[in-house]
Amino acid sequence: MPELIARSAGLAARHLQEWRQLTAGIDARITYVLSPVATWVRDEPGEQEALLFEELDELAALGVSLEELFGDGTSAATGRQYAEALRAECEKQDVRFIDLSAERTAFAQAAPRVPRTRSPGG
Repeated sequence: MPELIARSAGLAARHLQEWRQLTAGIDARITYVLSPVATWVRDEPGEQEALLFEELDELAALGVSLEELFGDGTSAATGRQYAEALRAECEKQDVRFIDLSAERTAFAQAAPRVPRTRSPGG
């Protein structure tokens, strides 16, 4: 998982660099806001959230659980590690970073699960 986190944070850093180039010369400041996966915020979803997740799973026809698909990627510990890697990349580029899962805002408490679907041919 550490290799995947590093690779993902590196990709985000490259995208941030592109955004910084696009905004060069104008009075704009970039802020990276990390919206958490629901399982980064709490171990068990609420009752209504669980129903929504079940429906999303059915609609996506995945047939396996999020944990089976993404392993440790859904754990709160992985979320914290990823957030710290992103924070470090943002600091290098003078980009503000907000981690909604760490903020524990009302939004973070009701964070939607990122729907996952398989790509065509994949």
